[in-house]
Amino acid sequence: MELTSGARYLVDTNVLIYSVDRNSSHYEAARDILGKALGAGVILAVAHQNLLEFIAVLTRGYHV
Repeated sequence: MELTSGARYLVDTNVLIYSVDRNSSHYEAARDILGKALGAGVILAVAHQNLLEFIAVLTRGYHV
């Protein structure tokens, strides 16, 4: 994935969830995506809906 400095990217709920779940097979990939984006100077956006989904998944019994 080519990231463009100053570009805006919407972070998917799954990326947020996987980035905190060390037991997920997607953990490293999610962390890598977020790390590269932050290092490339891009703007990461998280929609209100994504935050609600993230909280709902983590609080309804998802085991991190």
